[in-house]
Amino acid sequence: MNQRHDPRQVVVRVIFIVLLLVAAGRLLGFALRFSRESLQMDFSAFYTAGEALNYGLSPYQNNITHVPPIWDGVDVFQHSRFLYPPLVATLFQPIAMLPYPVAKFLWTLFSLGCVGFALVITMKMLRQNRLEEILVVGVFVSLFHPLLTLLERGQIDAFTLALIMLAIKWGTEEHNHRQMASGMLWCLAGLFKLHALLVFPFLIVSRRWKTILGFIAGGILLLGVSVGVNGLPSLLDYTLVSANFACYRQRKSPGEVPGVP
Repeated sequence: MNQRHDPRQVVVRVIFIVLLLVAAGRLLGFALRFSRESLQMDFSAFYTAGEALNYGLSPYQNNITHVPPIWDGVDVFQHSRFLYPPLVATLFQPIAMLPYPVAKFLWTLFSLGCVGFALVITMKMLRQNRLEEILVVGVFVSLFHPLLTLLERGQIDAFTLALIMLAIKWGTEEHNHRQMASGMLWCLAGLFKLHALLVFPFLIVSRRWKTILGFIAGGILLLGVSVGVNGLPSLLDYTLVSANFACYRQRKSPGEVPGVP
């Protein structure tokens, strides 16, 4: 027996499908334009850090005087704009081997993929699987203006968001291995954004012991890998740079602090 559809529901679906196509087309148009015309200054800091390691240089120094010059297109200080752990620079070494226009195009596609991945996980957790709900969320995300800023600057937040959403999903499941993996993902997200580590007290309050165990194991693992790959001097260099920058921000107003991704 054929199922009959409400004509009004069909019209609403068609309208939102058209809106989604237009909004997604607009978003992809901006993404393509940014990947071709924008410096994507946040991504340039990561790219330059990986490039510096490829040449055996410190990612925390402005290596513009190197031959060939290694410059992010923005930095005018002796230190670089890269303020992340050295392991992050190591992760960007492969993409830094590509020409910058190719690298930032791939980074833009990767960022969009991370946003889509995070969105799918969110919809599954909220059990929102009706077509109308999916279309509405798709239109909203495609028109979400801060997403354009993320793409134009080449920020890493889309990747961090994907890690966090997957960590939340696995942390709510009953499977012990998933809960431990959730803690590791939280720790990995903290490698790129230190703010993610603030979840640790909430894990304690909610008694997520398996997640806490994974979090601690992930921290030990990342520290061990970083020491083995980057060396202890690089970690000390990162600590010194971070401390100096923190002191600098206390002395300067926000408008006087150089741009940092």
